[in-house]
Amino acid sequence: MHLSNSIDVSTEGRVRSAECGVRNWGISGGKRAFTMIEIMIVVAIMLIVLTMGAPAIYHIWHPESFQKGVKDVVEACSHARARAILNDVVAELRIHPEDGRMEVITLPPDEAATEGAVAAFSTDPNRPLEPPKPPAEIKPFSARLSDRIRIEMLAVNFVEYKDAGEARVHFYPNGTCDDFTLILRSDQGEWRKISLEVATGLASVDLVEP
Repeated sequence: MHLSNSIDVSTEGRVRSAECGVRNWGISGGKRAFTMIEIMIVVAIMLIVLTMGAPAIYHIWHPESFQKGVKDVVEACSHARARAILNDVVAELRIHPEDGRMEVITLPPDEAATEGAVAAFSTDPNRPLEPPKPPAEIKPFSARLSDRIRIEMLAVNFVEYKDAGEARVHFYPNGTCDDFTLILRSDQGEWRKISLEVATGLASVDLVEP
């Protein structure tokens, strides 16, 4: 009778010991499967990392879309200013807001006069007219903004031209120019303001808070 009880107790102990071993092996052996909560946490972390890295990824694939557009506008202003000063003419920067096209042209004297630019040919209005100088070697300039860039504001001499077919900015031989402000926004939420200093015709670029 005592022997039977001893066998039963011993057998029960071994069974319990085996069960504990199985449970412990599942926890400490490193082979436990991931739970749904853990998977969701990992996915959430990955989404956060991807969201934070989206602008960098965009710039990797489109490194010049917005920066190039801003640079083209500044270059167009610089080109028009140089043409006006070097050739003693009135240069005109034409911007087409509907498709983002830009071009620099030289106004003939009669058209420049109709634009009210005759006095700009000289700082002394009493100076007699001189024969025109031979034109300097300046290559034609034209550019076009990317489809990813939106014109938010286009003002010339305090008149809004964003919804107009064409805006014209004049640069004069004495280095002056029309008042001009252009605000651009990229499809990634970047904003830049490009404006001209009227007295010098020089362009500046500023960050804009949306």
